[in-house]
Amino acid sequence: IGVFSITTNGVLTFVAGPRPSSITSISRSGGVSTVKFTTTVGNTYSVTYTNKLGGTVAAWPVDATTLIGDGRVNTINHTSSDNVEFYRVTAQ
Repeated sequence: IGVFSITTNGVLTFVAGPRPSSITSISRSGGVSTVKFTTTVGNTYSVTYTNKLGGTVAAWPVDATTLIGDGRVNTINHTSSDNVEFYRVTAQ
């Protein structure tokens, strides 16, 4: 699993592991945050979150919802009573 890329000069590179996803938008209505992000076919995605920055990202809780990427922008909804949260999308 990984990503190949080639430059205009013909340099080929390979990065092992799932392609990083990009969060395209986050919206909130009531107690539900909708996190939209890019996916790669076949990777499993989840959302981690925190209401305080400063700790290690590895310690952020993981939302129980996961999905399998299909190459499109997908959505995970996260329910929380906190008014401010920070999100990160992880791929396995």
